Amino acid sequence: MDKEGLLGIDDDEINVEESMKKIRENISRKKKKTLESPYPEFPRMHSDSSQTIQISGMNPDDARDMACLSSNWDIQNASYTIRSHRPIVGKLLVKGRDLVHGEVRRYIDPIIWRQTEFNRAASTQISRLNQRVTGIESHCQQKNSPRLPLPSFIDYGETAEHDIMECQAEFLPYLENARNVLLIGSGRGDLLEAMRQRGIVAMGVDADPACVKFCQSRGFEAECNDALPYLEQVEDASLDGIVIDWKRGQPRPEPAIRLLYLCHQKIKAGGYCILESINPLSYTSFTRVFHTMADVNPIHPDALKYLFESVGFHEVQVRFSDSMPDIARLQRLPSTEKDDEETRKRIEIQNKNIDMVNEVLYGPFYYTVTGRR
Repeated sequence: MDKEGLLGIDDDEINVEESMKKIRENISRKKKKTLESPYPEFPRMHSDSSQTIQISGMNPDDARDMACLSSNWDIQNASYTIRSHRPIVGKLLVKGRDLVHGEVRRYIDPIIWRQTEFNRAASTQISRLNQRVTGIESHCQQKNSPRLPLPSFIDYGETAEHDIMECQAEFLPYLENARNVLLIGSGRGDLLEAMRQRGIVAMGVDADPACVKFCQSRGFEAECNDALPYLEQVEDASLDGIVIDWKRGQPRPEPAIRLLYLCHQKIKAGGYCILESINPLSYTSFTRVFHTMADVNPIHPDALKYLFESVGFHEVQVRFSDSMPDIARLQRLPSTEKDDEETRKRIEIQNKNIDMVNEVLYGPFYYTVTGRR
């Protein structure tokens, strides 16, 4: 064997006290190294050692114990070798030690193997239990957190149902006799009701489970899902039309472009894509969306029309709807026959200014873009 064995013990003169001292020092160094390791992650005790378990949210003591358990479950010493530095009798010594070692392993290896398997199974189950406990704690926190009854809150500030149907009556004729229409952003289901009254067969998709449940309680077919993953699984050229309701907020530009591209791909030839959105040209329109706490990313009507045309839609048109009543707008100055020419000119200029301010402040709340496939 080499001058320095596995534990740093000199083979020439075996000193039991010195050997035990070195063993204790090696064990102490290894233990100290284990305890000082930050262990940002540790391997799962499974046949697939590439899998890892994150220990975020665990206190440092538990994380250290879990990392130590995960790192030291295998107690087999696969690095043990028998060697000798003696040139003549070395081969005999190695052979003799090998025979002794083989006899010892007959009794020790089964114990080591069973203990290793037990350690592996215990470490695996503890790791899985830790994951399950973490998931349960997260679920309990979400369940106990105060939740807003979204459909009721939308009802609090939303336009009345008959007003919604009146505003949307202009574009519903595009879907006349359609049997397979998809409504993206079904909300509380008012547009689904309007389409049902016109004999249009439609289903809704909404990312909010409360809204979907509310729609289903009204007898509508609705699914809780995001628009993009849902459209990706729809068969190409299978829909008679798609209606997108962005009155409660719009996505970012990249998802918006992807959405319109998928709409063009999924609609049959001759079908229509109809998108209703907040009018960013009217400041008052935002008073109808901020109360819903939606993610508002207004898109200019001209920009949205350009996107429709870019993805391949034809006959693209933009229509504005749902303006403020005249009584809520700035009033024009009256003019009489008694006014002289100079006064009438001033009144005319003032009225033009009032009209421009009204258009910016109290213009239409929504605009609709329609495009034919």
